Amino acid sequence: MKITKRQLRRIIREEAEGLLDVESPYDVEPVEDVWGGDPEGDGGNLVLPIDHSKAAKSYPVTSEPEVLPTAGPVLGQESFNRMRIYRGQKDLGRTHRVAPIVLELYYDAMVSGDLTAAVHILEEHLDQRFPGWDDYEWIA
Repeated sequence: MKITKRQLRRIIREEAEGLLDVESPYDVEPVEDVWGGDPEGDGGNLVLPIDHSKAAKSYPVTSEPEVLPTAGPVLGQESFNRMRIYRGQKDLGRTHRVAPIVLELYYDAMVSGDLTAAVHILEEHLDQRFPGWDDYEWIA
């Protein structure tokens, strides 16, 4: 159905005349629960209290948010406990197994989101074990 400009103006004018019958906005009395579409307050014509998922033969609606089980931390290659320590650019590197307590402290800092503390823990350990180290990498 097409509506011409003239018809649209007439509809707007009729609606505006019905709304402007009061002298002041303070004279208007609010109606409760009108958002449901029923000025008497029952919410009868717009609110349809059915389970739409059941009506569509889909999965039932859950009463609380669905939550996945907690997963362990994902730290990329740091999940290994061995690393290769380099003392310079031409060094082939030396394999080192990181102590479990150092790994635990490192993981705790990483999981809590404190990357600076995690790097500090690891580099402090390397300073004690390999004075003068230049670089390191995690290996499988």
